[in-house]
Amino acid sequence: MTDISATSKSPGEVELVESGKRAIQAADSISDEPIDCYFGRFGTFFLDVGHSKKSRRVFHEEIVQAIRSDSRVTEVADSEFKAVWTRTWTSFPPGADSNRDQLLSGSDHFHPLELSEPVAFAVHVPIKNQPVILDADDVPTDQYWAVWDGLTLVVIWKRQPESRRPPRSAGHVVEEIIRAAAERTGARLVVQACSPGCTNMFAHRSLRIDQFREQDGPSMKLEGSHPRVVSVRLHRDGEPMNVATTLYERIEDPCGHFARLKNLSRRIIDIEGDLRQLVDELLAMDYARLARSKKGWRARASYQLHAAWHWFRGEGAGRETQELIGSIWIAMARIERLRRDWLQQQRRFSDAATLYGRQVLFDIDRIDDEVAVSAMDTGFAKAAVEHKSARRDSKVIVWATVGGGVAGGAVALLAAALSSAA
Repeated sequence: MTDISATSKSPGEVELVESGKRAIQAADSISDEPIDCYFGRFGTFFLDVGHSKKSRRVFHEEIVQAIRSDSRVTEVADSEFKAVWTRTWTSFPPGADSNRDQLLSGSDHFHPLELSEPVAFAVHVPIKNQPVILDADDVPTDQYWAVWDGLTLVVIWKRQPESRRPPRSAGHVVEEIIRAAAERTGARLVVQACSPGCTNMFAHRSLRIDQFREQDGPSMKLEGSHPRVVSVRLHRDGEPMNVATTLYERIEDPCGHFARLKNLSRRIIDIEGDLRQLVDELLAMDYARLARSKKGWRARASYQLHAAWHWFRGEGAGRETQELIGSIWIAMARIERLRRDWLQQQRRFSDAATLYGRQVLFDIDRIDDEVAVSAMDTGFAKAAVEHKSARRDSKVIVWATVGGGVAGGAVALLAAALSSAA
């Protein structure tokens, strides 16, 4: 059968159809090529407003203005304050910044301010003026685009299409800018790295971003991961600031939940470390007592006189033992309470991160803490306390028995003396 529609077309019409097909094929091939390429980093950077009397609106406006007034910032997008979406929550500083009393009581907690709408800004800093990480002189560019909401910071910069891994030092200058902005408002910046002492302030997973033209609106897809880099296919028209903002919007929810989960994990691990030290100190007292028992009578007598003097002043070993036992019980109770909060936050994070497969962004920074908290067992501390308490109770019973016997003998002697006198 003859195709009537085909035979009825003139040669000019056929050529026009074929030309249209070739144009569509060319457009399809072009659309599969990225229109720009970036690297990106993200991390947790708390805006701690302390006990300031300023309203949340004032802080929001001041932090935007402080970033805008920085000479290194070339552009700042508008950021609208919305009271209902501006939040604070309880957080803890790195353990190295806290003493034992603060760890056990939680008195060192602070309340970071999470802005209702993030601040997006562009940065231009000469390469020679940027900080380097681990002495790696590898700053790749003088221009960055960043988005920060008082909790999560996202930084991107342009790369060559063939580049596979970002330089270590890239993007860290943005931390200096938001730290300076926080200090200008009377607040402070608290960086939550993967672990104490880590010089990398961002997550250990970096992003290798290919920007494509939009198809039915902005979208993002994670296309696989390398040891420390996740490939991101981002469909978004517009300039680098649009790319940074869209990337932030696609990851800010799991980033926020991860920040809370990480914070609880580190605090639990810090308290557990202090708990082990408390138990060591308690057991060391028993070891010291055994060591003294092997010394001569003069050394033992000298120690007893010294101990009696401290007991008279209310500073005896018994008081120290009671303080250690009390601190151990408090530490165990605090760990159990925070672990309940941790389990709830772990569920929230999992729900947010598994959507669209975003959990791959956090696995390097999450796994060690998760294993440590999940496997944590405070039974060793409980056993040490119960053993020490049992010894103290036995000693009290012995001394009470001796005291009762002595008192009974004294009463008997007194009664005999009175009866003989009569």
